[in-house]
Amino acid sequence: MAAYNHDLAECRTYAEETGGIGGEAVKGAIGGAIIGGAIGAAVGTGRTAEKLGGAGAVTGAVRGASASKAEKLKIVKTCLSGRGYKVLN
Repeated sequence: MAAYNHDLAECRTYAEETGGIGGEAVKGAIGGAIIGGAIGAAVGTGRTAEKLGGAGAVTGAVRGASASKAEKLKIVKTCLSGRGYKVLN
């Protein structure tokens, strides 16, 4: 069990280093703000564009962070599989 805990810790560290949450959240926020702002500009006044841009940024950041978390989990599973463990899900 000690060997498994050591391998799991190393795989998690590797996933943190390669699948950072911050970058994906920032990309999602920027994309969401651009799309939300464009929709707001097409639909209404500048204030509407600001509100939709802000909402789009929050939504994009959450989606980006969620995608990054899923990617990290995939990296950990692949790492453990590569070390000979049977990963069930």
